[in-house]
Amino acid sequence: MNKDLQNKIKELIEQENNLHELRSQLIKFHPYDLAQVFTELEPEDRLKIYASLNDQELADLFSYLEEDDSADYLEELDLKKGAAVLEKMESDDAADILKELDDEKQVQEYLNLLDGEVRDDLSYLSRQDEKTVGSLMTTNYIEIPSQVDVKEAMRILIKEANETEVIDPLYVCEDKKLVGIISLKDLIIARGPQLIKDIMKTNLVSVDVQEDVVDAALKIRDYGITTLPVLDKGELVGIITIDDAMDIIEDDASAHYGKFAGIVHDIDDETNVFKTLRKRLPWLLGLLALSFLISTLIDSFEGVIKQVTALVFFQSLILSMAGNISTQALAVTIRGLSYGDTSGKPVALFKEFKIGLINSLLLGLLAFVVAYLFLFITKSDANRLLVAGILAFSMFLALNCSAFLGVMIPIFFSKIKIDPAIASGPLLTTLNDIASVVIYYGLASIFFRLL
Repeated sequence: MNKDLQNKIKELIEQENNLHELRSQLIKFHPYDLAQVFTELEPEDRLKIYASLNDQELADLFSYLEEDDSADYLEELDLKKGAAVLEKMESDDAADILKELDDEKQVQEYLNLLDGEVRDDLSYLSRQDEKTVGSLMTTNYIEIPSQVDVKEAMRILIKEANETEVIDPLYVCEDKKLVGIISLKDLIIARGPQLIKDIMKTNLVSVDVQEDVVDAALKIRDYGITTLPVLDKGELVGIITIDDAMDIIEDDASAHYGKFAGIVHDIDDETNVFKTLRKRLPWLLGLLALSFLISTLIDSFEGVIKQVTALVFFQSLILSMAGNISTQALAVTIRGLSYGDTSGKPVALFKEFKIGLINSLLLGLLAFVVAYLFLFITKSDANRLLVAGILAFSMFLALNCSAFLGVMIPIFFSKIKIDPAIASGPLLTTLNDIASVVIYYGLASIFFRLL
């Protein structure tokens, strides 16, 4: 958000005490911009906003806040006002806020104050598992019977449009069963007394209410649609919108980035320091133990290192390149496992191994040339040809090994029902270092003993 705009809004709220004038100024801004400032306001300034904006305007503002923040701010309102704001919100957003409230009695008090249909929708949505489509769908859409004509369908549309989140497409049902959809454009250009069942589209894409939210989001992306109907035993119970899909994909990507680093739980700026330490420290302690193993392995090759000190110079090259190769293979494999494509199948595995083989061959040859020229120019070692050869051969083997580990480790964890994104990243880095050290110094020991 533009910092100048943010300061302008904040200054307006803090300085304007005439509530009527304050509202006339605030409604000129987008609710998103107001939400960015809202979390930074003092309680007395938030009270001014509660008093100046109407229920719908507050609902729009709350919909752009994080659910846990919205729940806290909802409790700053009296019960009746809070219920009125919830009733004006989109059903999925309101349900998310209710889930953040710890007091079940309080949730029920809000529900009791809501309109019957809204109450039923929120009760249904609040019961859904957070990882399923049902937890994120909205029930604000327009449903029309298949037997009505175009004129009647338009009448239904006009009547319900003001209270509905999505008016395009319209969902066509028979006995609550979804049988088709019709776009707003097709409805407008339809001629004469045609029945909806004769002009609706029946090649439907839908999801089950218990389906994983990420799978639903990917369907919206893959099919290039803006809404996705949600079915429960064939009955239409809600829809997922494209903005929900974008949020799901973004949250899923953020979660995977955290898991790659060994951060299993969501952690934000307000999380207690000691809680954060408890979540991260076990991984770091485990990796510390493995790091001592790497140091011990290097120390065991002290003899060959003293004999050929140039080997130490190229150690970081082997370790870093092996890490890069394995990270690429790991990212591709975990993405495939997460999104259900072919990354766990033989053809896809062979492709990754083949890519690793070609990369290791090319990089090994390049390392040979660079190492030999460096040793020749600096006159660092009399056995420059042998050292360069050992580096090249070690890189070839280490990079192939890294590609193999990058593919097989996440697949292994997936098979034993452990989230590969959590377990693979930190572990793979350390195993790569161990394998690379053993290969590099092991080959050097063998070759120099043979001389």
